[in-house]
Amino acid sequence: MNKEELRRKYRFIRKNISKKELKDNIIYNKIINNENILNCDIVLIYVSNSEEINTLNIINRLLNTKKVAVPKIENNQIKELFNQDDISKNSPCSAVFKDNYKVHVNCGEKKYSI
Repeated sequence: MNKEELRRKYRFIRKNISKKELKDNIIYNKIINNENILNCDIVLIYVSNSEEINTLNIINRLLNTKKVAVPKIENNQIKELFNQDDISKNSPCSAVFKDNYKVHVNCGEKKYSI
């Protein structure tokens, strides 16, 4: 199977999940109570579409206690990272991605290596 066939297959499976809201809530609780999440300062998370787990509730909860960064995807590649400060100021973070999966993020004067 090629990449597009796999996407179609799993999109179909996700669309047909029964009790999606219940399963979303189970995943929500696992994430917000995860020790790694509880002990970190910055969380990188994607904004979901209707076929995926609802991440908006997770993002809203995390915004109370964490810096939350959301990637901007173009052509299946992360182009930029945004956090809540950047979105409100309309000045996106920039990110440089290395082959070894290191990400160097610059948000104004703040710089992060992930």
